[in-house]
Amino acid sequence: MKESEPTSTPKHSPMNPPGEHHPDGAFDDPLHDWWQKNGKSLIAGAVIVIVGTAAVFGFRIYRQSQEQSIQIAFNEAVSSESLESFAQENAGYPLGGVAALQTANTAFENQEWDQALANYKIAAESLKGNPLSGKARLGIAVTQSEMGNNEEAQKILSALANDEKSFPASRAEAMYFLSLLSLESGDYDSFSQWSSKLAEIDQIGQWTAKLGYYEDRTPLPVIEVTSEESAETASTPEATAETEAAVEVVESTTDSDTASTPETESAEPTSPAE
Repeated sequence: MKESEPTSTPKHSPMNPPGEHHPDGAFDDPLHDWWQKNGKSLIAGAVIVIVGTAAVFGFRIYRQSQEQSIQIAFNEAVSSESLESFAQENAGYPLGGVAALQTANTAFENQEWDQALANYKIAAESLKGNPLSGKARLGIAVTQSEMGNNEEAQKILSALANDEKSFPASRAEAMYFLSLLSLESGDYDSFSQWSSKLAEIDQIGQWTAKLGYYEDRTPLPVIEVTSEESAETASTPEATAETEAAVEVVESTTDSDTASTPETESAEPTSPAE
């Protein structure tokens, strides 16, 4: 009976890597250990990303369907001439702002100032960030002016004219109205200020030309001088010297005219027969 040969330690090979043995005979795997520690958090993060992406796309689909329904309602309001009720029901949406702006313009043409002002305010709030927002703000200011609130109108117009984020055309129109208000009130310093700014921003020259039309037809201010002011002016040494010089010129002119005129005796005309 042959003696059993001693067992030798197996050599390491790519198919037989070194490592510690588990009780069940499996080697330690670093990737397996890492997955055991972090796998659950990765799965949870992936689920959050998937849910978030689904929510974003779902919200977009909802907004698109909502905008389509608002567009349909807007078209129906235009055809049925019920834009005012549509604007009130859809305040905060761009189409609601457009409807409010159209309603306000119609009320302004009919001189219904309260209705115009209310709808211009709805339009301004609903059209924030839209170029039409400037038109709504202009409508508020001009309506306030028509209602006799020129100070409030000037505040709104000044804010719009100095708002560099607003559309340049709206800013130019605000400067035009500010120039007109200054011209009507006789504030020529403010008029000069706003008309100069208008000339810089009004590239097309539309509002500058309109302003020039009214400026040419506005009478220049007449400076009234009181009797006290005229007396004080006349009593100054400069005025006295000018008066004396004028008198001397008049006297010398009179003397020269008298010396150059010949003295003639009056005689009755005689006939050729005599």
